[in-house]
Amino acid sequence: MKKFWVFWLILAGLQGCSMDRHYAPDPSLNEMNAAVIYVYRTKNAVHGLSVDNPYFYVDDQVVGQLSPGQYVRFLVRPGRHVLSSKESFLFAPGDKSGNLSGDFLAGRRYFFRYAREKMHSGGDNAKGNSGGVAASFFPATWRMYLDKR
Repeated sequence: MKKFWVFWLILAGLQGCSMDRHYAPDPSLNEMNAAVIYVYRTKNAVHGLSVDNPYFYVDDQVVGQLSPGQYVRFLVRPGRHVLSSKESFLFAPGDKSGNLSGDFLAGRRYFFRYAREKMHSGGDNAKGNSGGVAASFFPATWRMYLDKR
């Protein structure tokens, strides 16, 4: 029993070491002098080896962790920024699964979609053999955001 607790203490310590910085926007930013970014996750709840929710970043700083159908909204200064996602592993950020960069303008809204989708292998199998789960992260439209599709 003692070994069990030691294992969990070590695991908790490793997770604490791996935590990334959280994004803290400048309090002077507003919708007129900043770009407004929405990152949403589709309603589709497909899980791969990890049932944890992915983490989302702007310039390597965490902006949120999203369950199916959720979104995060944040403001950034005008200019070049990098948006990325990381699949979680043991309840902490793991490998990057998406990476987008671009120039963002003040007073504009930008929408980005994240989805996990089942991959099917080819062939004549009517059941569709599962080939695993693939994550996608890309620009979206206002309508897609509203529908969370």
